[in-house]
Amino acid sequence: ELNERSTQAPESERNSLASVKRGQPQRERRKSERESGELTL
Repeated sequence: ELNERSTQAPESERNSLASVKRGQPQRERRKSERESGELTL
């Protein structure tokens, strides 16, 4: 059971990190779009 938990834990952490990495670029793009929009305005 301990071995299974140790193998499952990293997988959940990797999934969470992947989701975070996927969310970061989108936020950065939105910020860049807002900045560019403000500059154009």
